[in-house]
Amino acid sequence: MDFSIEEMAMNALPSLQTVFFDGWIIRMTDGYRSQTNAVHPIYSFNGNLDYKINYCENLFKNNKLPVIFKIIECEEQKEIDKKLEELNYKKDELTYVQICNEIQPLHNKYDNIIIENNFSENWNNCFYECKNLKDKKIIETIEKVQKNIRQRIICVHKTENQKVIGCGYGVIENGFVGLFDIVVKEEFRGKGYGNR
Repeated sequence: MDFSIEEMAMNALPSLQTVFFDGWIIRMTDGYRSQTNAVHPIYSFNGNLDYKINYCENLFKNNKLPVIFKIIECEEQKEIDKKLEELNYKKDELTYVQICNEIQPLHNKYDNIIIENNFSENWNNCFYECKNLKDKKIIETIEKVQKNIRQRIICVHKTENQKVIGCGYGVIENGFVGLFDIVVKEEFRGKGYGNR
């Protein structure tokens, strides 16, 4: 299986600490986001599966983090998935990756949309308000992760009548644009802002 999409996703959401262990990428980011605090077994491995899982569990426990494995539904990871199930791991936060090969330009004009090529203070404030984030430690972690993104980014946020509506960002790499953190403030959801 081609894991390039997984690699680009990891580049778009970098972790603060990364450990490489016999084909597995172990990422830790102070508990912020499961994608950046998980074991990504995307490459083939040679070691004993029980030993590898135990190693990862101890690493996460020593760092006071929940043990998370990001498993992809593919032939290469069936053995790992089955073993984790035997160890009573539960499936959580199922993700569906969708790829659009052609984007048709929209001719609609959307007012009050701000497009920037960095995570500005305004974009961050919009994101924190939409996610109702107030914890200073989490905010500090988010901003460290943002500074670690090395690819080109596009940040978009929308306001209306001086009220925050929503935001999102895209990361451009190798001809792809990954969309992340598309979030609309709760009171404005269900009105099509996220789709726009």
